[in-house]
Amino acid sequence: MLLEALVACAGVTLSAVATALQLDVRDARIKAEGDLDFRGTLGVAKDAPSASAPSASASRSTAT
Repeated sequence: MLLEALVACAGVTLSAVATALQLDVRDARIKAEGDLDFRGTLGVAKDAPSASAPSASASRSTAT
């Protein structure tokens, strides 16, 4: 769900910026990848990190 939220935020930001710049975005794709290890966050494994940082990137957009 964390990656879904990250992609949703990037999509809303893309739409807001396009609107502000008066661009008509016809197609956009946002891809997010990440390895989430909640063992540290949940206190299951002391050697695991407490959080992982997913990343997102826009792969393609077309505007007029």
